[in-house]
Amino acid sequence: MRTVFHIATCILLFVCRPAVAQSVNNKGDLLYLKLQTLNNSDFSVYADYFASRLLPPGSKFILPGTVGESYAIYEFALDGYQELRENYSRKLIPDSIYQLYATTNEINGVDTTNYLPYPIRHRIHILLYSLPTGHYQLIPDTNNNDDFSDDEIYNLSKDDFKDGSFKIKNVRFYNIEYAQHKQLFKLGHTFNINLKAKEISDGEITLEDLKVSSIENPAVQFGYFAVGQNKYYVLLFINSVWMDINYKANPNILIFENNLPANLNGINGTAFFNRLKDTIYTTSALFNVAYCSLLGDSLVLKYLGPNHQLLGAGIGLKVPRMNSYDYINKTKAVVNDSIKGHYAVLDFWGSWCGPCIKGLPDFRKVFTRYAPKGVKFVSIAVDEPANVPLLKKIIARENLTWMHFLEDRGDALHNLTQLLRIDAFPYYIVIDPNGTIVYRNSGNSNSINELEAYLERNVIY
Repeated sequence: MRTVFHIATCILLFVCRPAVAQSVNNKGDLLYLKLQTLNNSDFSVYADYFASRLLPPGSKFILPGTVGESYAIYEFALDGYQELRENYSRKLIPDSIYQLYATTNEINGVDTTNYLPYPIRHRIHILLYSLPTGHYQLIPDTNNNDDFSDDEIYNLSKDDFKDGSFKIKNVRFYNIEYAQHKQLFKLGHTFNINLKAKEISDGEITLEDLKVSSIENPAVQFGYFAVGQNKYYVLLFINSVWMDINYKANPNILIFENNLPANLNGINGTAFFNRLKDTIYTTSALFNVAYCSLLGDSLVLKYLGPNHQLLGAGIGLKVPRMNSYDYINKTKAVVNDSIKGHYAVLDFWGSWCGPCIKGLPDFRKVFTRYAPKGVKFVSIAVDEPANVPLLKKIIARENLTWMHFLEDRGDALHNLTQLLRIDAFPYYIVIDPNGTIVYRNSGNSNSINELEAYLERNVIY
């Protein structure tokens, strides 16, 4: 179960290279990385925005005289966390929901000076209405003044939807407001407007959806740096939950050591996102993510020194000490002690996770096959403590006869989900007898088969 943003193309990562690699040598050194856009069409990845809401008739907007009673105004929020704060202040979001978001990993490290406690114009609007002829007219409020009567009109007919969709390219919106360090600024931004038809018949067009796609700030930036003989490649992604047109809402950062994967879609959860203020563990060094620029063109990392103990959450690193709660035996325990000297499979799940529950019978088959060979199995429920009775019921029903631990879902910043960078469910990690992480795989439709294939190839007793 993963929250993702829409990626326009497959990302192939073996052509573009920045001209200069930054390097550090001393503890405390800062890396000022200039990042670049992957401009080649095979590399360009941009964010899609779906309407956050449809505004009701009678809203504040000025409409042209050609508009009848049948129309829709699509609103697109371009600053997700600002939107959350505004809706909370307007009492559109209950306190419990706001606090849940405010304490999740998704916005840990957000610089709150980049948001304002009052409404700003971070949204754009598009008017769509039908004519008596059955055709449509579309008007984007490009000057962002709540007046559609002074903007360009786009006429849409059935012929425009020959393949079921239609795209209006390079529409420039102006006066989009954003905050930085408590100051208000304005910017312009260019989008493609994409319409998809659900049904077309005799001149009538029934739309399935309307979205805008950023063609400026791409959803990913790229750079690299060196520490000694080791080279590190950095990919910076717009945050997948707070889908902003800029990078201020705590972007996601992938760091690869020495080599990039040929295809980002093929990493299968082996790489994981780091965020602002996170400590990044590699096989040779430790870093802290100190700062990211608003437009994602620069990133600052702090060098914390060599990783002598080789601890971390990535493949090839020693798994850190894992303190957890054994809710079956009602005692605190160190997970490492229970698996020492064995291959071990860690399964992160929850009673709230549909794919996790659905996959339990197949996971039990993996247990049945490999437990007799000495492989240890540990399920770690990331859940509310109040759900322990439900977890026990599921364990009994599915006959899950291995070790079980609980991590409080409401304290995600301070438990194993943060320590091991678990950002999707179910999530599987394999640890070898020496305590080294040798496999990671986030939940997907084929993750159980991939896990079993790995065990078949690599676990030999």
